[in-house]
Amino acid sequence: MRNLTKTLMMLAATSLLFAACGPAPSANLARSNLQRETNPNVPQTDLSTLADGNNAFALDLY
Repeated sequence: MRNLTKTLMMLAATSLLFAACGPAPSANLARSNLQRETNPNVPQTDLSTLADGNNAFALDLY
């Protein structure tokens, strides 16, 4: 029974390895023709609220 489990685990690991070595799927890249706004005019209170929310979310994930 122990040899069967070991064999199945090796087979599963080998299958995953070979599946990862396959060709990469092709994908279309979506691009916008609009100019990116790199320095938006945002009120400081909105920026602080956003940063607090992002930090709370990151800490919840941790």
